[in-house]
Amino acid sequence: MLRLLSLSKVILFLLFFFFPVLGEPAVYFNGGEYVLWVDTAGMEAGKTSYAISVTFRPADVDYSTSTTWGQPVWFLGDPLLLNFTLTKDGYPQLRWYMATGAWDYITGSNVLTDNALYTAVGTWTQNGYTALYINGALVASKTAANYHINHYASRSYNTSLGGYAIKASDIGVDNTAFRGVIYEACAWIDALTPQDALNLSAKVAGTCYDINPTKLSIYFPLEDFPDQTLAEGLYYYNQKNAIQARALYGHGGAVIKSVADDAMTHK
Repeated sequence: MLRLLSLSKVILFLLFFFFPVLGEPAVYFNGGEYVLWVDTAGMEAGKTSYAISVTFRPADVDYSTSTTWGQPVWFLGDPLLLNFTLTKDGYPQLRWYMATGAWDYITGSNVLTDNALYTAVGTWTQNGYTALYINGALVASKTAANYHINHYASRSYNTSLGGYAIKASDIGVDNTAFRGVIYEACAWIDALTPQDALNLSAKVAGTCYDINPTKLSIYFPLEDFPDQTLAEGLYYYNQKNAIQARALYGHGGAVIKSVADDAMTHK
């Protein structure tokens, strides 16, 4: 009996360690062409400040061999390109595409760990303070150049989770597709204050839904995903807090349903 109790404690410890948010909605990504994307632009272009956040658990932080893309976890597509990614070596990075036609970025100094739970918060301000926070710590910052965030002139990208997706095909690219679990993602049409960013990344403030709601533009809780119909993100436009549901799509443009794709598993 004592041995059984000891074994039970070990199993419970392992479950708690590897799945501390067990029971919360989440989507598992195992690479390939499987990304989640939305077919409408959830962000307003031309702003001088933006912020994004994502809670995730990477399965293989240095899987990608792409020096350009790494593993995009949360990717804002047209009309502006801003994303949080893991470099090919597993470092956290906030990237944005400038009106000059070049990418700029800030990168954390420590490699992330496989199977660890993280909340990343990135804030960008044109010609101002731009920072990346991971789990309650500031990991990178600088003054961004005096150029607004732009989009590619020759190619269009979807807003997507788990990788980047070109609008012409609506599928991801295996070499750059994220491996792991994503729990929620948010985007704002304004920068977050350093304190809000710290609190959110440390999960002091709960979900990203609770932070600066009047400027919240995209909220993907991945709640009950995939469900029996389709998954919906909650959108907030024009700072009016008017909820507009938008379907999340998967491989080849199919609306993801409960058994649509084996690559995505509701945890």
